[in-house]
Amino acid sequence: MTGPGAAQPRILLEIAVDSLDDAVAAAAHGADRLELVADLARHGITPPAELARDVKAAVSIPVVAMLRPDPGAPVADHRVVARMLNQAERLLEAGVDGLVFGVLTPSGHVDRQATAMLVQLAGPRQTVFHRAFDMTQDPIASVGTLIDRGVTRILTAGLDARSTAAAMGLVDEPAPPVPPGLVLRLRRIRAFIEAAQGRIELLPCGGVRAGNAGQFISETGATQLHSAARAPGRSRLDTAALRDLRAALA
Repeated sequence: MTGPGAAQPRILLEIAVDSLDDAVAAAAHGADRLELVADLARHGITPPAELARDVKAAVSIPVVAMLRPDPGAPVADHRVVARMLNQAERLLEAGVDGLVFGVLTPSGHVDRQATAMLVQLAGPRQTVFHRAFDMTQDPIASVGTLIDRGVTRILTAGLDARSTAAAMGLVDEPAPPVPPGLVLRLRRIRAFIEAAQGRIELLPCGGVRAGNAGQFISETGATQLHSAARAPGRSRLDTAALRDLRAALA
């Protein structure tokens, strides 16, 4: 039963980290799951398998690892896909609980073949299509494509393709476009969640902080959030910000 006094389901909080120290700190201060990357300052690339093994040995919460050979655009030829598959094998052998990736065609659609190969390699472990999703030409159609391919979860900031490319540093523009405001972003994320109809998880991200976490949840219907919990200009996890974020979701 639910009612005014009923306990609400716990909102799952995923924290992005790029070091063993930050992984341990995140697990200790409220993270429910870790996204492990290298070079978080550049939005993350594939972490070393040795780091993944060390993190898995040090924490008891799930760890999903990024597959991104370089910080460039998420359009990959067969050589890059082969490299991703090789990296995936090593990360899975290191014990990670899932793989995070995103591969697009030159026309801006989900690369169905590469996605299917990575999902098959992951087997029973989680698969996450990262913010390359926000760069697709038709995100609603992409939700259906990723459901068909058996992907577990989609990471999205609710931005359009041009704003995502600018935010990720993938375009060289003298005056990057002004990104959509939070209200519009949350409206887009809600549309993705409604299109999914519970057949795939949606994980909102993009500036999630204690001050807006409640808005992310109430206006989208999401049951989980993703954050790096870093102060502006800082290269390490901000444990105080993480504690505040976890408290805001209580």
